[in-house]
Amino acid sequence: MTKIGITIGTVSYMSPEQSKGEAADYQTDIWSFGVVLYEMLTGELPFKADYEQAIIYCIINEKHRPVSERHPYIPPSLSKIVDQCLEKNPGSRFRNLGEVILELKLFLRNEKKKDLPKSSIVSIAVLPFSDISPEHNNQYFSDGLTEEIITRLSRLKKAKIISRASVMNYQRAGKTMKQIAAELGVAYVLEGSVRKNGSELRITSHLIDAKQDIYLWADKFNGTMDDIFDIQENVAVRVVKALKMRLSPKEKRNLKQRGTHKTDAYQLYLKGRYFWNKRNQEGLNLAIKYFEQAIEIDSKYALAWAGIADTFNLLGEYGTISRKEFYPKAKEAVTKALLCDNNLAEAHTSLASLLMLNEWDWKNSLHEFQNAIKLNPNYVTAHQWYAEWLLFNGQTEKAIAEISLAVELEPLSPAIVKDKGMTLYYAGFFDESIEFANKALELEPGFGSAHRLLSLAYQEKGLLDDAVNENQIWNDFTHNDLEASVALARCYALAGKNDEAINLINKIDLENLENGNLYRAIAIVYIALNNKDSALKYLEKAIEKKAESMCMLKIDPKLEPVHDEPQFKLLLEKVGLV
Repeated sequence: MTKIGITIGTVSYMSPEQSKGEAADYQTDIWSFGVVLYEMLTGELPFKADYEQAIIYCIINEKHRPVSERHPYIPPSLSKIVDQCLEKNPGSRFRNLGEVILELKLFLRNEKKKDLPKSSIVSIAVLPFSDISPEHNNQYFSDGLTEEIITRLSRLKKAKIISRASVMNYQRAGKTMKQIAAELGVAYVLEGSVRKNGSELRITSHLIDAKQDIYLWADKFNGTMDDIFDIQENVAVRVVKALKMRLSPKEKRNLKQRGTHKTDAYQLYLKGRYFWNKRNQEGLNLAIKYFEQAIEIDSKYALAWAGIADTFNLLGEYGTISRKEFYPKAKEAVTKALLCDNNLAEAHTSLASLLMLNEWDWKNSLHEFQNAIKLNPNYVTAHQWYAEWLLFNGQTEKAIAEISLAVELEPLSPAIVKDKGMTLYYAGFFDESIEFANKALELEPGFGSAHRLLSLAYQEKGLLDDAVNENQIWNDFTHNDLEASVALARCYALAGKNDEAINLINKIDLENLENGNLYRAIAIVYIALNNKDSALKYLEKAIEKKAESMCMLKIDPKLEPVHDEPQFKLLLEKVGLV
């Protein structure tokens, strides 16, 4: 409003700051664009009243009704974009229209990837089956039953199944079923209980339509351990019938597929997965032990072979074993898994990761990722690791879309949320990467990798004190003293403390490092010191060691100063990224 009471602009599209007569800038344009989006999607304006002053009051003081509430067929991810455009505080909106466009492109890409209309996709969260056994050592079994039902249902193309990690970590105390479903982004919830007493079993389960808060189906299954596979199959089949889903012959077969017919091997496999999900070296070592015992009972148990390969993969991240050492063991295990069952998405994903990180075989690793996703569109690890493939090959928009899909399938996994932050970091969105690192820490306060990501992002933003602090926290959690020392050297170099940086590097035996990733890290320090010759020398050493971090050669912002060097292009050729 002007002093004489004349409104400048069309009132319904004016931002709160413009309505109050404050200075208007590009943030006002973002607000107005959000109003247009809202109107296009709903046919109505977000703020309506009978006269202009009342409209202005609503714009300044009232919260708009989200578009997804006005029309349930509008995806929440699209509604979220509109909501951010219509934040009252300009600083809470998108930073610029380029960000709005990127988010809309990612949304459209995700929608195009779906074979069916949104309304035909059935979304289900399988909550952890509670253990009510008189024995106190059966948590692995109830968790395993939950995971097995999730796995069976995730093979259905018309189903979106929230994955194991998210439902296991979900804090449901005091929440209604509607709240649980809304927070997990699903329409239906399956829950139940397990009572195991020796070999005797009693399993109850019920399926709930969360929107109407009614039971669609409930049942009780009694039997022994010899009946466990029939019980699991019956639960999955009853869910499908209750939701009136029409399955193809292949989906019907997949729903009844059994990894083994030997219950002793199955229980050992469940124990292996239970400890595998601990994500620490002790748990991973126990996981291998149980997987190997399962294979001793059933040598054709493909899931147990894939479990060994997956465990070695994680030992490269969470343990002290080098990838060079575990690679032959992992490759042997995944090969045997595929010989036992060539339609196992988990095994194809493990093979894809090995081909990508250890052999830099981009063509065949791509084929394996795509095959895994085709076999099981809900297998979150396939989307998570395929996002890395896209990122390494410079397809950053597709990588963000793929990791966003992984987060949608597993919203409460700190590792996947952190990986989205890492993807955004390599795409140049440093503020957003910080946001997702902090989200990962909200999910798991002691998650060291998120502190490492924060340190990297702060370095790119020039917040070097914060970067040094986060690097120290990362080291406190992981005890990676050598890696943290090299990272600190880069911080010193960026701060102009060249002598301190060089002193840290000189303490390292640079000619006899076993970990090739350290050679890349040292190269990055020399880039910060503006010593390109030494940087290229150590990048060459990293390639000689087949360092997995060299997969990031094409997209790492820390390497940009040497991109134009002829030798750098030769390095790209050696990694196969040209």
